[in-house]
Amino acid sequence: MKNLFNPAIWLMNRLTYRRKFGLISLLFIAPLALVLTFYISSVNDRIEFAQKEIDGDACLRPLRQLFEHTLNHSILVHDYVSGNTSFKDQILAGQAQIDRDFERLGKVNRDLGATLNASERFSALQTSWRNLKAETLGFEAKVSDDHVKNFIADIRALIALVGDSSNLILDPDLDSYYLMDAVLLKLPEYQFLVAQTTLLGEHALRHQSLSAEERSRLVARLVELGGLVQTYLKGTENGLELAFRNNSPGTLRAILEKPRREFITVTGARFDTLHREFIGQLSDTYRIYLGGTAQSITIQPQTYRAAAAAALAGSFELWDRSIDELDALLRARIDRFTRTKYLVEIATALGLLLAAYLWTGFYMAVLRTVSSLDEASQRMVSGHVPGTITLENRDELGRVALSFNNLAAQLRVEWAQAREESARARAAEGALRESEERTRLILENALDGVITMDTSGRITGWNAQAEIIFGWPRQEACGRALAETIVPLQHRQAHEQGIKHFLATGTGPVLNKRIEITALNRDGREFPVELTILPLRLGDTVLFSAFIRDITDRKRAQEALQKAHDDLEIRVEKRTAQLVQANESLQCEITERKRAEEELGSAKTAAEEANRAKSAFLANMSHELRTPLNAIIGYSEMLAEEAEDAGRENDLADLRKVRSAGKHLLALINDVLDLSKIEAGKMEVHLETFDVPAMLQEVVSTIAPLVEKNGNRIEVRFAEGPGALRADLTKVRQALFNLLSNACKFTSSGVITLAVGRERVDGVEWLNFGVNDTGIGISPEQMQKLFQAFSQADASTSKKYGGTGLGLIISRRFCQMMGGDITVESTPGQGSTFTIRLPIDGVAPKTTVTLDAERSRVAALTPPKGVPTVLVIDDDPAARELMQRFLAREQGLHMAGAASGEEGLRLAKELRPAVILLDVLMPGMDGWAVLTALKADPELAPIPVIMATIVDDRNMGFALGATDFLTKPIDREYLAQLLQKYRCAHPPCPVLVVEDQADLRALMRRMLEQEGWVVAEAENGRVALDRVAENRPELIVLDLMMPEMDGFSFLEVLRQHDGWRAIPIVVVTAKDLTAEDHQRLNGYVQYIVHKGAHGREELLAELGDRIAACLGQVA
Repeated sequence: MKNLFNPAIWLMNRLTYRRKFGLISLLFIAPLALVLTFYISSVNDRIEFAQKEIDGDACLRPLRQLFEHTLNHSILVHDYVSGNTSFKDQILAGQAQIDRDFERLGKVNRDLGATLNASERFSALQTSWRNLKAETLGFEAKVSDDHVKNFIADIRALIALVGDSSNLILDPDLDSYYLMDAVLLKLPEYQFLVAQTTLLGEHALRHQSLSAEERSRLVARLVELGGLVQTYLKGTENGLELAFRNNSPGTLRAILEKPRREFITVTGARFDTLHREFIGQLSDTYRIYLGGTAQSITIQPQTYRAAAAAALAGSFELWDRSIDELDALLRARIDRFTRTKYLVEIATALGLLLAAYLWTGFYMAVLRTVSSLDEASQRMVSGHVPGTITLENRDELGRVALSFNNLAAQLRVEWAQAREESARARAAEGALRESEERTRLILENALDGVITMDTSGRITGWNAQAEIIFGWPRQEACGRALAETIVPLQHRQAHEQGIKHFLATGTGPVLNKRIEITALNRDGREFPVELTILPLRLGDTVLFSAFIRDITDRKRAQEALQKAHDDLEIRVEKRTAQLVQANESLQCEITERKRAEEELGSAKTAAEEANRAKSAFLANMSHELRTPLNAIIGYSEMLAEEAEDAGRENDLADLRKVRSAGKHLLALINDVLDLSKIEAGKMEVHLETFDVPAMLQEVVSTIAPLVEKNGNRIEVRFAEGPGALRADLTKVRQALFNLLSNACKFTSSGVITLAVGRERVDGVEWLNFGVNDTGIGISPEQMQKLFQAFSQADASTSKKYGGTGLGLIISRRFCQMMGGDITVESTPGQGSTFTIRLPIDGVAPKTTVTLDAERSRVAALTPPKGVPTVLVIDDDPAARELMQRFLAREQGLHMAGAASGEEGLRLAKELRPAVILLDVLMPGMDGWAVLTALKADPELAPIPVIMATIVDDRNMGFALGATDFLTKPIDREYLAQLLQKYRCAHPPCPVLVVEDQADLRALMRRMLEQEGWVVAEAENGRVALDRVAENRPELIVLDLMMPEMDGFSFLEVLRQHDGWRAIPIVVVTAKDLTAEDHQRLNGYVQYIVHKGAHGREELLAELGDRIAACLGQVA
């Protein structure tokens, strides 16, 4: 049994008396307060429960009056619509009374409607009454009765709702529950049945000329109603009887017995008897019903109504008295709960005060005794051994005082002996201090960090070298846990387990050994150290001494040596791989030649395939062709500037020739690549609206030096104001420049005329640019080869005037892509006229004719419930019709169509479709502009978008995460503009150049440093990420095509880092982006479907798959 109290004894021995008394008081008061709180809360809940029932009673009173007046009103209305118009004044008076009832009920609803959740039902009931009141006198009898029944049913439903929400039907006391049940449920049903019986009985009395069949049905209904009346009458009587029996004070019977008896007497003696008699007179079945014989009807309608009115009046009188008594019972219950709560609170407070008084007296008595003993012991410690201590206590503390007196006597004897021992101890202490000082000096001057630790892992010693190695001063390090101070996170568990293992076994795997491991300095950086741990035993005390040496410099030297060795192995492997690859390439070349000889029979097909392969190859060769040109042009420009600054005119002329040759070669390559891109279907058209005079002024200014070179002059003529044109500005400008350049090249000392005019053909506005020259002209035979690639008028023309013969074919293809064309008229020896013809609205005639009509017809029907909507934005009506049939038949989806980008955005906001199918090439607002607007709207951005396009747009790379885009060779002036745009506020500004070719990195470095930037270099994306981590740049100049990690992968990793996501990026590349590149970089478009890559059925099937996938993501 004693062991049971050992924990309590252990706890009390470790607490002061103040804390002991405080703990015991808390353990006593806390449960008492918790129990008391729960009890008071329970009582309050019951009081709130009963109060809510009282609120229900308050709401039922005006509802009772409304119910009574409505029943009386229904009888009068029935008589009126049946032909008795004398009741009109009474009906109007009854309506006024019901309006007053609604006013009283409205006041109650304002106070209690929210509490009882009845406001909405009350408003509906009030609206129903207004409608009934307005049309009551105009209904037929049957219709009027139906409307009144519905209104009475709504009143009863509101009564039931109030009973539910006010807890009346959940009353816990049986007397009030049965009283509520009789009044709230059974009595209203009885009253409604009496009113229905009255209406039916009066109808029969006023229309006695009934057929046998009608009289039979009437008797059956009256018998049924009479039985129901008796049932609910009996239920009311039984409910009141149960309430009387369960009412312990017996007050209910004394108060409600008389109203109950009067109600039963009136109903049984008058109405029930009269009702039975009426049924007997109405039918020959009276003998069966009462045991009598049939007789004629002698009861008057007034008599029948009076009996029914008396029955209703008695029932409502009983209702009022019962509600009052129910209210009294509830208030008595609240008073009882309130008294109980106050009594418990007062009794608890008095008990606590008495207990606190006695508890405080007990505490003060104990504290006084302990204080006396403490004073005596303090005097004893100071050398004044007391005599005897006298206490008034008669408890256990008194015996403690007796023992204290005995101890004091013994101490006086031993005090003298202690003085002698103290003198000897002081002499030994001096020798010990001298030995400790010698040891301290040795440790302080050691070259290794020396740290001592106790068995709990706390640092007890920390020499000066440890402060240097780890950065922690001795004052802060001592007392800290060694594991949290210098041990890295990955070694802490092993460190703690090692201490436990040594304490348990006396051995350790790393003790008395020199090992290499990592440690933490104060700033959290890990560095390599050499560690030796020695256990020390001083009596029963165990300490650990750690000798630590920083080996960071030694590790760096080892890593550098290993890196050099690894680099050498990599170079050897690369050279070996190159030799193997060269051998494989030679074998592949021999195999290809044999295969070409075997396929010689299919020459035409092979030629066509070779032409397409050539076009695709050239379209993708921009990186290999433009990259060396970038270095040639860039270095020639910089060397020319240096030569000009140094005054080396001879070198300057040569360098300008190199630059001019590079520019010329670049122009030739661009022409070849443009033609190849056109043939491969990769050339893009970007429609925009621009001012034609401004564009012409720019073209004329550019071509002026070339005009003057052969002694020509240029004239510009406007038939009328050309205004604005919607087309691809770059391609229009290039086409005009090509035509003007040819005119200048083939004309000497002549006139070149640029004429601009409008014309209207078949309702379409066209803009014509005519370029006329007075040069050598073109023969009819030469015209046949004029628009063929790589051809000129004849061989002598190419030799004399130069060029590739691509300018005209490229210009014509550009115009055809914009919906126009180029025509030519020429007379040999007199000159030529080339005419560019473009639609002003930027579309082909066949599209423009139907565009306005189609814009007005936007299919946006309301989808069936549960069917997803797909929004199709396409200017081609045939494409929209095809998609509508396909989506409805094959996919079971609803389609909304828009003929323009503006309409598509409006419908997207209105319909919120599940998927958007978007065409790129549209007049006005094209697909890319629509996509940008969709993704800029937070509400529309989550909608999946499927692009349907026939082009491959490189410029969509801006959505990929790039900030700007440059194409090699780099235009230095444009690069300078971009650098100025992204220059930081406080130079020098760091910029990172990511380029795999060393000469191009050097070129970029020189360009950027001349602009005042601080340049860092990286040869691939992986090295670039390390450079960004070391020093965050203000701008990144990025090449896409690199080994190891290319520009695409670099962008993906960079954008995942929160701190690097905002760095501007300028992409510099000679690569034409493919659809795969767009898919990797574009963060907005869900999928890109190329129209030209599929037949009709394949295109529809792929679109269906993509839409289904998007709908699955949305769901």
